[in-house]
Amino acid sequence: MVAAPAPAPRAVPAPAPRTAPQAYWVQVISSPNLDTAEQAQRTLAERQLGTRIMTREINGTIYYRLRLGPFAVRTEAEKFLDWVLELRQFADAMIFVDFTTPVVDPSRS
Repeated sequence: MVAAPAPAPRAVPAPAPRTAPQAYWVQVISSPNLDTAEQAQRTLAERQLGTRIMTREINGTIYYRLRLGPFAVRTEAEKFLDWVLELRQFADAMIFVDFTTPVVDPSRS
């Protein structure tokens, strides 16, 4: 009797290397209420800060994320975060790192 050949070893893909951050965003607020995000957006527009409202579904609930950016370098995002934090109603603002949004670094232009 001839023994069956041993199965070929399965190739295990190597983990994808973590790419460098592509963009930094200042998230001002995240709320399940669009009106809240829009009011915060108007408040920042009065101070000449342009923002975007982005959505994210979490456990079946849509959250409206008010963000400034994108910024190519973290120090630029930190500068805008400092300005936002001066407004007490945005004390929870923070920087988010995005690995998918390509941004041109103005210092390299």
